[in-house]
Amino acid sequence: MQNLVQNLENWVKRFCFSAWLPLVAVLFFVQPVYASESANKKSEHLDLSSLSLAGIYVMPVEKRVKALNFQLEDLKTGQEVTLSDYRDKVLAINFWATWCPPCRAEMPAIEVLHRELKDSGLVWLAIDSGEDRAIVDNYIKKYKYTFPVLLDPENAGVFKYGVQSLPATIIVNKHGYIVALAFGSVDWRNHDVVAVFRKLLAE
Repeated sequence: MQNLVQNLENWVKRFCFSAWLPLVAVLFFVQPVYASESANKKSEHLDLSSLSLAGIYVMPVEKRVKALNFQLEDLKTGQEVTLSDYRDKVLAINFWATWCPPCRAEMPAIEVLHRELKDSGLVWLAIDSGEDRAIVDNYIKKYKYTFPVLLDPENAGVFKYGVQSLPATIIVNKHGYIVALAFGSVDWRNHDVVAVFRKLLAE
């Protein structure tokens, strides 16, 4: 365990995301629910290593934990949604804000990925952090983004997951386990990234 945490810290520092260590602590130490042996066996054959080439950290199979549930308002429908509403779906939980330049930079790629894989079962949840509905609504309409956007005006999701910098993306498999973490902006159109999502969807 000590070597694993040390290696993870070195990886985070290498990419200048030391502010993310609290999130790593939440996932490794605070959340006590670990993947069952049967769930691990279903996922351990999937090779997700190519994600690291795109700057995404892949969670070791034995350390995968259940994604924490939340209840937030859907920007489009106004309805309250929870993580459990997306059972048996591959999820990308993305924390962002309109004032965040790296968040804005990755959104066109997010839209492309969403359009390409939504019918295959990928659900991209863009959770806006701490902004008013009108600000978020105007931004999404301006750029004609179609992926689901959830409102988190009190930063409940941010605090729950220990996020301290934006953007942040958590990839969850069909069994509800966190399989990867993206630290900062990512090119979600990257061939290796799309290929891994297809593997998760086919699981």
